[in-house]
Amino acid sequence: MLGRLAHLAFDALLISMVLTGIKRNTGLTLSLYRIKHREIQQFLSGYLEAGEWVRVY
Repeated sequence: MLGRLAHLAFDALLISMVLTGIKRNTGLTLSLYRIKHREIQQFLSGYLEAGEWVRVY
């Protein structure tokens, strides 16, 4: 169970890194301001920033 959770977390981080690469190379990004729920906006912002942080290191 713990291995599966770690695998899913790693996959989510890889997807975040891919979205970061797309943002850096093309300038395309998600429009977070169009999401009405503040908590979801904050979660997605943190999720995308995790990809930025990992990509830098």
